Amino acid sequence: MKKINMTKGFTMIELVFVIVVIGILSAIAIPKFSETHDLAVNAKGLSVLNNVRTALVVESQKRVLSADAQAITSLSAGGKVFDQFNADQDGIKSDILLYPVASCTAIGCWSGAGVDFKYHLPSGGTCTFKLVGDKFNSTSNCPQLKE
Repeated sequence: MKKINMTKGFTMIELVFVIVVIGILSAIAIPKFSETHDLAVNAKGLSVLNNVRTALVVESQKRVLSADAQAITSLSAGGKVFDQFNADQDGIKSDILLYPVASCTAIGCWSGAGVDFKYHLPSGGTCTFKLVGDKFNSTSNCPQLKE
């Protein structure tokens, strides 16, 4: 008769210990991942904000150099956010961004048209911005976009 070797395999205590360790690690990792996701979404919003501000400066300087007195009064003309500036004195509308931002009210999205815009934060709030005198400034306290 063969003897059964009982030394192969894991004991119940070893299995429970491994499950507890995995649970502790996941309890630490999941909130950290969520925080990292929120930071990434806000970084994307800040990138769009900086690109729009840079485009405003370039367009303003371009108009000054071509002796165009037409002020920048609008940052969108179509159904997208930040797609075109208002027309210059020759009736030409310049693109603001190479790829305009789709308008939506979900987390990490921009919405608005003309001179008033909102950025929808992962925390559920919004940051509001307004175009005034060729400047695109926040009208609300928005530390998430590091103003």
